[in-house]
Amino acid sequence: MRPAKNETQGHLTWGNYELLEVLGRGGMATVVRAKRRVGSPADVALKFPHPEVLQDPYALEAFHLESELGQSLRHPSLGETYGIEAVDGREALVLELIRGVSLHTVHERLLRPSADERDFFVVASLVAQVAHGLQALHVHRSSDGTALRAVHRDVTPKNIIVTHDGVPKVIDFGIAFSAVRNFRTATGMIKGKVSYMAPEYLRGLAWDHRIDIWSLGVVLWELLTGRRLFSSSSPTQTIQAILSAPIPSPKKLRPEIPDELARIVQRTLARDSLERTPTATLLAAELEEFLETYDIHEHASGAAAWIDEITAPAASSTFERAVLSTETSPIAHTAVISSKRSR
Repeated sequence: MRPAKNETQGHLTWGNYELLEVLGRGGMATVVRAKRRVGSPADVALKFPHPEVLQDPYALEAFHLESELGQSLRHPSLGETYGIEAVDGREALVLELIRGVSLHTVHERLLRPSADERDFFVVASLVAQVAHGLQALHVHRSSDGTALRAVHRDVTPKNIIVTHDGVPKVIDFGIAFSAVRNFRTATGMIKGKVSYMAPEYLRGLAWDHRIDIWSLGVVLWELLTGRRLFSSSSPTQTIQAILSAPIPSPKKLRPEIPDELARIVQRTLARDSLERTPTATLLAAELEEFLETYDIHEHASGAAAWIDEITAPAASSTFERAVLSTETSPIAHTAVISSKRSR
């Protein structure tokens, strides 16, 4: 399939869509910002699986299951999925275009020597909202009422986008798992970012939704400290650190972090899942109770302004700034149809 060239705008077209710019390329798919010529919402993100994925029946099934799960989820802190569309045999997942910045970008900007008290409160508020979104995923039921017991499995800073209104949204359900509906990668291999994987998952032991709580705990620890928790020169060393290295309290790096907040973080990082914060909703409640002891309106409600302040110096070439750009530029034909995987 070769998208048609729009000679007037200089953009490619794909069916009902004008393709504006590539937002990102991964091993499985390319994500493109697009505008509907008819219908709403007008601005969307199209996720095009690479051709080799479409030729693999198991990967193709996983792609359709990702759409099925995504379309059935509705929560303010979960990115929306509108469905799958096909043009001339080429399929794409139609997703909500979230205008904002990833927590990965936020974390990079937090790598600075000076500490800002607002960091703790805004971060706690954002993570509490993410926890509510994950809880909605974990307790989600199918249309017939069956509990799916779904798990995201890839909760990382890059998969959490904060809108300019200060609302965090979890994205990318490509490797989500359900014990009931077989939402999983076809190979059965461990998938996700190693630095955020829970110990029991890496050990091949029984695991459940609490691996998402561990991952979100790592994200919280890193945002509070402005450092990486598990980062080594090789995946093997990173795994070893996750399994056995001491996990310092975030207060050791930033002593001004309130004691209660530090305790909440450490509980999410209990290597024994039975000792870990048991549910995402309880994690959200603990963070919100912590915020209630301070002036939540002064601190947490300023998330949007805080995000803008933190990320303002970010380079215009970053993924997030590309999404926000008011000017569009033509995308290369190969950006959408290339079978080469990014390295």
